[in-house]
Amino acid sequence: MPLSVEDPPGGGPVAGIVAGAATLVKRRCTRALVLAVDAPTVGAADLAGLLASVRPGACFEGLHLPLVLDLASLPRESGRDWPIVRLIEAAGLARLPCPTGAETWLRGANTPAEHRALLAELVAVETVQKSGAG
Repeated sequence: MPLSVEDPPGGGPVAGIVAGAATLVKRRCTRALVLAVDAPTVGAADLAGLLASVRPGACFEGLHLPLVLDLASLPRESGRDWPIVRLIEAAGLARLPCPTGAETWLRGANTPAEHRALLAELVAVETVQKSGAG
């Protein structure tokens, strides 16, 4: 996958989303799933509602990421220093109920301690699944 770099560098998350979207459009993609880099335990089942959402896309109530976005709905003026909530509103994304109990790992980690806790929970779940107890 080609690398996308926001312009200007350090322009914030929406600038990064815009850069990624431009790369996807060049590859003839029409929709994007945007994930937070600090949410290492998000699984496919957590995203099913977003992926099934109708145009122009959706995010979860109380969270800005993850989101699904039809690239054609990305506002042309979006970019540097835009908060993600402004992008969500301007693109007309729906707010879906967050899957029960998933908010913690969908929100992601804002501190090293939260990151360690998410990874520890993932290891515990995988250990139970491998042992056949879950």
